[in-house]
Amino acid sequence: MELTFTRSKLLNTVVLDESGRPIYRIETPGRALQLAARTSTISKFRHSAGEAGDDAEYVQVAKIEWRYLHPSVYVLGDVRVKVKDYLPSGNLLRSRRTFTASNGQSYQWVLGHTSCPVQLKRTDGSGFVVARFHRKAYGCIGEAHHAYLDLTPEVIPMMDEVLMTFLWTERRRKQVEGQAIGNFIGCCIF
Repeated sequence: MELTFTRSKLLNTVVLDESGRPIYRIETPGRALQLAARTSTISKFRHSAGEAGDDAEYVQVAKIEWRYLHPSVYVLGDVRVKVKDYLPSGNLLRSRRTFTASNGQSYQWVLGHTSCPVQLKRTDGSGFVVARFHRKAYGCIGEAHHAYLDLTPEVIPMMDEVLMTFLWTERRRKQVEGQAIGNFIGCCIF
């Protein structure tokens, strides 16, 4: 199954299924560069309410409270858990984040680099990829498409968890990538 993001800014977008129906809405008020903490709300569209629109009915699934000086926090209903506890780092470079899903299986997000996608793999030794992120393509090489998350049937029942952990992982990947580019430019200038 493919979950397509309608906007490049993944923290303010609508997520569509393969038939173009809205599945999730992700909203993060405020500016991306503001110093104050921001909160992303992940809501799921209730299809029985009819077509999506301004009056569409969404049910809150989770929140991510982004923090700069302290660990970010996932909010799942009444439960608050630090991201570093829910999605601990799996290696020294912090390029892997592991979590145990509601199905009891352990999975690991592997942060890709500029040319490699972010992937979700099983940690049972098989290394089987159950989700893979495809960045937006502008059509210069190959076909143009919106960014999308490709899911195997195994993780569809826990899409809420996959999406919540993916958002944090992809934002972290962008931060690390931005720091690396800044460091490279700094070395070239000085």
